[in-house]
Amino acid sequence: MRGFIINIILTMIICQALFAQDKDSWTSRFILSVNPELTDQEQKDTLNKLLKIAEKNHIEDAYPLYLNALAAYYYQVEKPESMLTYLYKAIEVNTIIENKTLLSTNYNLLSIYHQDMHNWDKALEAIEMAEAQLDPQKQPILKRIYEGNKAAIYFMLEDYNRAKDIYERNLDFFLKLNDTAMYLGDVYNLAYSHYRLGNHKAAEKYANMFLSLYAKFSERDQLSEVLAKVYGVLDRLHYDAGDIKKSLEYQHKKLEIAERIHHFGLLTETCERLSVTYENIGEISKALQYIKLSSLYNDTLIDQTRAQTLAEMESRYESKIKTLELQSALDKLALEKRRKNLYLAMFALVVVFLVGLTAIIYQKIKINKKEIQLYNEHINTLLREHELETANALLKGQDMERETIAEELHDRMGSLIAYIKMKLYSLEKKLKFDEVLTTEINEISDAVTEAAEEIRRISHNLSTGLISKFGLKAALEDLCKKINTSHMVAMDIDFIPTDFPRFDTDFETNIYRILQELTTNTLKHAKASSITIQISYFDGIFHLLFEDNGKGFGKKSHKGIGLVNIENRVQKLQGKISMDSLPGRGTTFSIEIPIQKSVTA
Repeated sequence: MRGFIINIILTMIICQALFAQDKDSWTSRFILSVNPELTDQEQKDTLNKLLKIAEKNHIEDAYPLYLNALAAYYYQVEKPESMLTYLYKAIEVNTIIENKTLLSTNYNLLSIYHQDMHNWDKALEAIEMAEAQLDPQKQPILKRIYEGNKAAIYFMLEDYNRAKDIYERNLDFFLKLNDTAMYLGDVYNLAYSHYRLGNHKAAEKYANMFLSLYAKFSERDQLSEVLAKVYGVLDRLHYDAGDIKKSLEYQHKKLEIAERIHHFGLLTETCERLSVTYENIGEISKALQYIKLSSLYNDTLIDQTRAQTLAEMESRYESKIKTLELQSALDKLALEKRRKNLYLAMFALVVVFLVGLTAIIYQKIKINKKEIQLYNEHINTLLREHELETANALLKGQDMERETIAEELHDRMGSLIAYIKMKLYSLEKKLKFDEVLTTEINEISDAVTEAAEEIRRISHNLSTGLISKFGLKAALEDLCKKINTSHMVAMDIDFIPTDFPRFDTDFETNIYRILQELTTNTLKHAKASSITIQISYFDGIFHLLFEDNGKGFGKKSHKGIGLVNIENRVQKLQGKISMDSLPGRGTTFSIEIPIQKSVTA
């Protein structure tokens, strides 16, 4: 059926060209530029060039012809979504400029699309709209083409009486056009319609007429499927007449064609028909043979068409949406047309009213906007203050917990280790005659001493006692010395001015913890070989610059707990922090904190 529909389109195009009565007409030029062998971009480029030439020549219908041509192209290359886009636009434009001939071709193509989607009612509605745009006296050829399209719809709706009448009127028309393929298609349609209407003699006449003309047709391969369907009609005519032998002969002819063209739908249908026929005449083995073949072909058909069916369902869904959009656009256009005069009469009054109303509303919105902005700023300030209080409490709790742990390590573990060393010394005195045991005791004593040093280091890191006694500069210089002694990374720290002042303990503790976190992050993740720290204080601004030459990280890297703690401490001190890092180029942190009354002597 789709092959016939495409022939209808091509015939319609030829007739449009004939209607223009000029081989050099712009209608002909646009239609003849449609080439399904081109890519989408090549086709658009070709038509765009033609459009520009037409516009230079002041051709009024240039743009509608361009849209029509693109819609026809996308239909022929089976891209329905793109076809609908240009087709709806063409309908909108041709409706506005009242080009009824082009509008009729738009609705005809829309009808053909709905036939492909099996939306027969919509297809019938569209072809009737196409016919309504034509003057049958001035455009008889297009009228006949649209009637043929309507007959195809009646045929699929099983309204064979109406379909038959149109097919009979169109036979002479296709002969005049010398379109044998379309003529033979209508002969088959007549044979089948008459059979379904119970006119068996007329059905046989048209079936035999088809076979006679088909034998003389030079391009028989393109009508193989139709020939198989004609054999199907003859099969049923002879079966109904009781001539089972002749019926089986036509069934086998139909099967041969289906096998040759690999048409699994025809194969399934014909094998099922053969099975029923053989069962009715008592040949059960052949009936079983063909029912098995029918089942096999049906499974193959299902596998072959599953993907196509899913694609068609998606296409139908999209087409329904676009059809609704089209209907909505047309309804809106009609409504606007009816109200246009009323709008013009009221326009001046409405403009004056709207200008005054707009001025009032604008002032109101301006005032409300300012109030809303101030309210939002107040809310954001409260939220920031609450978040800052929460972060400060958390950091204070962490520092208190660190002090407690440091004190516990120093007091309890220190005395316990001293006791262990004393016992080991006493044991060494008692066992000095045994060199092996004495050596092991000395090793244990050394390990205990090392553990004591490690506990002292941990306690020192956790505690801010050094800061309380000697200040931030001494504590950081001590940290730098320990890092350099470990040989894990080279650390350099500078203070500007050199006689760096003291600040209150809480401030110095937070700065110390910030540098501890930064150093720990570098040691754990950066794979750096050096760290440079510069700390300065001028005109009430405390500035800290921390740089490493490690591997760096990107902007999308995950922010860890350590960096969150650093930001919270800076925020607590009402300072600003900025970071610069790229993969392979190290990391730089810059922190600025305003200090007013916290400097001590």
